[in-house]
Amino acid sequence: MDEATTHVIVLGGGIAGLTAAYRLSQREDRPRVTLVEVGGRLGGKLRTERIDGFVIDTGPESLAPGRPNAAKLASELGVELTEAAPGGPGAVLVKGRIRAMPEGIGGFMPRRIVPLATTRLFSPVGKVRMAFEPVLPARRDAPDESLESFATRRLGREAYRRLVEPVASGIFCGDPAQLSILATMPFLRAAESKHGGLVRAVLAERKAASSSTPAPRRPGLMSPRTGMGALVDSLVERLVASGSVTVLLSTRATMLSADGAGYLMTLSGDDGVDRHVAADAVILATPTAASAELLGQLGAADAAETLRAMSTASTTTVSIGYATEGMPDLDALLPAHGYLIAEPGRGAVRSVTRSTTKFPGRAPVGHELFRVTVRADQAVGDGDLVRLAREELARTLGIDVEPVMTHVQRWSGVMPQYAVGHLDRVAEVERHLAAFPGIRLAGSGAYGLGIPDCVASAERAVDLVCA
Repeated sequence: MDEATTHVIVLGGGIAGLTAAYRLSQREDRPRVTLVEVGGRLGGKLRTERIDGFVIDTGPESLAPGRPNAAKLASELGVELTEAAPGGPGAVLVKGRIRAMPEGIGGFMPRRIVPLATTRLFSPVGKVRMAFEPVLPARRDAPDESLESFATRRLGREAYRRLVEPVASGIFCGDPAQLSILATMPFLRAAESKHGGLVRAVLAERKAASSSTPAPRRPGLMSPRTGMGALVDSLVERLVASGSVTVLLSTRATMLSADGAGYLMTLSGDDGVDRHVAADAVILATPTAASAELLGQLGAADAAETLRAMSTASTTTVSIGYATEGMPDLDALLPAHGYLIAEPGRGAVRSVTRSTTKFPGRAPVGHELFRVTVRADQAVGDGDLVRLAREELARTLGIDVEPVMTHVQRWSGVMPQYAVGHLDRVAEVERHLAAFPGIRLAGSGAYGLGIPDCVASAERAVDLVCA
């Protein structure tokens, strides 16, 4: 950032906006930063509630392995991460029975033959179809396709229905028939493009590993010991201590316009007073609809139109705590930390997590904590959502005791849906924004749902506005 640039506005107080403000506050040139959040708290979907000794992550509950940005940020902030407890590779509910996923099927890439041959998740016909994967020709005629198209083409319809669809819909809260393979699971297309198929990619990995120093074990899911809110708390503490960041809560950006070489933004607080604030750069770490509104005002009509076309989905989590007295033997019933549901007609429940065994300290001694993901209309009341979750736990796990704690968290329109061609649309937006120096996007709306992706996008946005 050159000497003339002194003020950066960061819109959005979720993990992307917090990271952007923090990285700006670390710079040697010490730009002045204003962090604007429309809600009354910072952290966005990262929120940890503590109720009667239960520790409940109401949004994301872990950091996925892959991009190291979030783990590095946590280490830098002094937030201790703990890896998920050992457990099975996962489980899927098929025809009313919980079936363990076969060992070595991580990332939908079959790495071990015996578990795949003996698993009860797939039928004999489904296994035979999957066995043909190595001899299928690679598709090279289209840059992108849906996750459903890729999975059925490479692994067959049954593998898609019983494995890929429940996993992908659980992660992205969307329909894999619409989701882009390149934007959601690009490593699958890369395996096909580079090696000709998934099994061939695994064989190439093994060959490379045998001729070189063994790579360190890849970590699994990670979470702060005290819940994901610890990341937010630590970031906020650093921002307050920096002295260069002003945080405005319950404040909405209502207008953005060019102002000479910089920008002018109108901020409306809950006091009803509008303030006009000049800035040299603006990082939009807001949902795509909000970003589109401001970019349209700025004159970036093409970028705004593309962002408006990006859809979102809603999701709800129901957390339920039980005393263990009178509970069935869950260790015998559950081969993993939870299960996904591969029965589209079964109901609103999509997944069940036994949080108590996944990360330590999430429930008081002598208690169990479950996290149930439900997709239901916003008109469905909290009581009915709890009932749906309890019915699933009773039907599948035999839990018919009264809960000692329930908590419902609704997230409306927060899950971006990366439709086929998403990466091309993001590139198009960035091309249009090149005409507006100092305006950059960050966050899950364009650059990935995971916390590591959000952190990476924020760091990239800071680098770009400070170039």
